[in-house]
Amino acid sequence: MLYYVQLRELSNEIIKIAREIEATGGTEEDLRVRVESVLKAKIWDPLGVPAPKYEYKVRVGTYARHWGRIDALYGLVVFEYKKPGELSKTRVREEALERTKEYIMGLLKEANIRVHIEKIRMHGFTPLIVGILWDGYQVVFVRYNADTSEFRIEPEVGAYDLNPDVLRRIISYVVATYKKKIDARVLAADFGYRSDIIKKNLAIKILYSKLVRPSSKKTLALYNEWLKLTSQAYSISGEELRKIAVDYGFGKKEIEKVDGLKLFFAIQTYYSMIIKVLAAEVAARFYDSAFSSFLERAKKPFLRTILRSYLKG
Repeated sequence: MLYYVQLRELSNEIIKIAREIEATGGTEEDLRVRVESVLKAKIWDPLGVPAPKYEYKVRVGTYARHWGRIDALYGLVVFEYKKPGELSKTRVREEALERTKEYIMGLLKEANIRVHIEKIRMHGFTPLIVGILWDGYQVVFVRYNADTSEFRIEPEVGAYDLNPDVLRRIISYVVATYKKKIDARVLAADFGYRSDIIKKNLAIKILYSKLVRPSSKKTLALYNEWLKLTSQAYSISGEELRKIAVDYGFGKKEIEKVDGLKLFFAIQTYYSMIIKVLAAEVAARFYDSAFSSFLERAKKPFLRTILRSYLKG
């Protein structure tokens, strides 16, 4: 079963923690410890998010340089905690914003952060460093665009009340810093005919071999039905299709014996599997809960069962 947590329940739990700390005169450190503990147990661990770096030291200041300490650093996401109720005070909010901006600029000078940013650029994406200020009740987002060197504060005035949508946004920022985006270029690199899954793991060859030597009559029945429907839609030539076998891990001698139509069916089966799993991943990300990655869960027995059902045919 996929793990999920109701975001409304979790946001209410965090607000309850803030109230308890405020009532007992607790500190922002008390808030950080308790909130981080809840997030770790209910969000980060189930989602496979690595542990953050607490009290992370970073050089800040332009002239009189000194060390600042980031409350919690998740990849490219900076968490800055304040005492419950403090973000409603304009002075505290502005000071926290300036401090977070300094932290972000300090991170940009660190070699490991620069490497992370360059990897993001290499994939054609815009690198963002995100600051999240919160006091248990309210949240302010600080986004820095590493390409334009511009900061964006949301909201521009005041702060968002913590609610399921705001919490979902916090989670998405953290998760995004550790996961690839679902983008056409990334998908082509990971699953296309030049990818390792094709060249080294020989995914298409395996599916093709199961089609050529099926273990059940259902496989041929499905293939014949596909062939009938496909031939009605457009003209296909097995001889022409055989030529693309070289792109899917077949050797020169193997290509001479390849059935082009069955190879094409194997290729379509492969991509249909990828699309179905990706659709489930997208649905998991945008469902009205904080789902764990479908792909992470599916790597376990569930996906193996799906794959066996494909390969048995």
